[in-house]
Amino acid sequence: MSKFVERVCPICKQRMKCRIAFTPVVNPEGPGFILGRAEEGLQGYVPLRYRVYDSEEEAQVIADELNAELGLHRKEAWEVIASTMWQKKEERVNG
Repeated sequence: MSKFVERVCPICKQRMKCRIAFTPVVNPEGPGFILGRAEEGLQGYVPLRYRVYDSEEEAQVIADELNAELGLHRKEAWEVIASTMWQKKEERVNG
């Protein structure tokens, strides 16, 4: 994990106190893909529904550009995204 650097989301301009990364996700409202903003260590993602992409590859190109703007290489972006998929042991056992 990198040292703390405040980041500004390039989409909503919100100041973030954690690392963030963008990733393509299936559009929950219909066909195609949208971008999701992952916030390091927080479960899930924030859906960005302002644009729907026809393919995952097209959405990935945009996600890569946004991640690069944040100074994240693909591996670092994946670390942030993967951190949103972990659950506490208690949640897995009880939920």
